[in-house]
This record gives sequence, structure tokens and C-alpha cells, in this order.
Amino acid sequence: MSKLVDWVKYSLRWGTPLPRQRISSYLEWALQRDILRDYAVNCVLDVGANKGQFARNLRRVGYQGHICSFEPIGEDYALLCASFRQDRQWAGYNYALGSQNTRQTFHIALKSTPLSSFLAPQSKDWKLREVEVEMKRLDTVFQEVIAATGLREPRVFLKMDTQGYDVEVFRGAEGCLAQVVGMQSEVSVKPIYVGMPHYLDAIRTYESHGFELHGLAEVFRHPQQNSIIEMNCVMMRPRLRPT
Repeated sequence: MSKLVDWVKYSLRWGTPLPRQRISSYLEWALQRDILRDYAVNCVLDVGANKGQFARNLRRVGYQGHICSFEPIGEDYALLCASFRQDRQWAGYNYALGSQNTRQTFHIALKSTPLSSFLAPQSKDWKLREVEVEMKRLDTVFQEVIAATGLREPRVFLKMDTQGYDVEVFRGAEGCLAQVVGMQSEVSVKPIYVGMPHYLDAIRTYESHGFELHGLAEVFRHPQQNSIIEMNCVMMRPRLRPT
């Protein structure tokens, strides 16, 4: 860490442009590593797993506990399964999470599937494929998912990256939030999907259930205007922190 700080100071002194994403990502994952350790997290619910990028990074920063990944797109789920085939503490579920137990139209972004969402994009230029996928409330499957891990005292971290649908996922988890010690949500300063909540409204929703903001990291910045578009926010329950 000290080497990184020295390099940043040196670069700033001589006016060298800094690779913002590299530094931001390093700091974000350092915080993630420390939080999982400090709060004794032993199960991460990876909602909106796509091809398993978040879970693989968890392993890279040293997290060795259980990971339960949820991904509704069949093709991406197949790649996700290939990632955790040799990992006994990583399991996958081929359905979406939301605020209802139903089937619903899902908009698959053909250019980049991580941008797929239940919500339609603001831009009319996106090429989409629509499919109907299964949606479940987390609080209706929570006990089954945790039972499959074998954990007797789960300390759960809920990671959500569902392209504008995180608050709906959160609402579908209200019956099991007491067992969630922390969470991460992607929030938008400038919404790119129709009907998605403003980032302040999303954070207020999480705060109303007892979570407190612990960190923010940029996800996407406007390439011309240099303004923040999306951020990851990490929120925790300090009162559940181990003594």
C-alpha cells in the first residue's frame, strides 16, 4: 500500500495523469477484503453474477468462505458454472432475484451482457434480446440457499449488481435482512435505465433498514464530461460487528 501512495504522490507532483480506474479498483477491493475479514463474513450472496467476475475477485483478495451466485441468463450461467466447478464453496443459481416470485421479461444487452436488466435502457440505440426469466424473492429461498452451504452461524454479505434493480432485490430480502451483516449495491448518479431509483433514494432505503455507508467506489465515469455516472456503495451494520 505504501508503494502505491508514494507512486501517487510522485505522479501528482510531476503532473503525470493517473490511471483512475486502476487506483479506484485497488482501493475498492482493499476495502472489500478488510470488511469481509473484520465482520467475519462467511457467505457472500452474489446477485447479478454475470460470468462470475465478482466472485473470482473475491478469491483473488483472499476470501475463502462460501459464495452463492445468482444469474438468470442461461449462456452466462453456463460460463459461471465453469468458473466454480473446482470450488467446493462456490454454488450457482440460475434465476434472478427481485421483489416478487414470478416470471418477468428480461432485457439482454447484446453488446455487453453485464448491462442486461429487467429495466429498459434510456438509450434507444442499445440492441436487445428479450427473454422471460424466473424471479424469486431472496427471503423465500434464503433458508434453502444457506442450508446448502452447511453453515450453522451464517454471517452474510449481500452483493447486488442488477443494473438498476438493486432496490427491488433488497425489497425481496426484507424477511431475511436480520441475517445480513453488510451489503454492496451499484447506485446511479445519472440513471441509464428507465424507472431506476436515484442514488440518494437507494441509499436512504438501505439506511432505513439499519445499514450505514462505509464506502463508495466509482464504477463508470462519463468519458467526455468526466462526471460520475455509477458507483458501488458498501453499507454495513456496525452493531453486528464481532467484538
